Amino acid sequence: MTAVSLCSHLGPKGGPGLASASWFVAALEGSLGEKVAVVTDGRLSGLNRGIACGQVAPEAAEGGPIALIADNDLIEIDVAKRTLSLLVDHAVLERRKADLQPWAPNKERGWLSIYQRLAKLIYKGATLTPE
Repeated sequence: MTAVSLCSHLGPKGGPGLASASWFVAALEGSLGEKVAVVTDGRLSGLNRGIACGQVAPEAAEGGPIALIADNDLIEIDVAKRTLSLLVDHAVLERRKADLQPWAPNKERGWLSIYQRLAKLIYKGATLTPE
């Protein structure tokens, strides 16, 4: 694999509502084909080709590792073990985490803001639960 493309902030909070990253995969398919793997905290359709890793959790909006990825980082994808590994030194990741700006809802008020604040992680059902 020569490149990995990242499509983050599409999970339950960041999407909002577990947005689809299929548009992103389709756009890459025409130009880069099998040379790119897509890693996203959003969802994917069943029509993707190549390597596409979706619903990565914790999502970027929750401060998960996907939010710490930078250009030129190496990501190891082990399909057989169903694992992703960010091959970046722990100290570098800690620095990035310290510099990470806190995620904020798209809106300050209204139902969308409420949804984004209450949405839980995908592996917790992406349900709306008061804090």
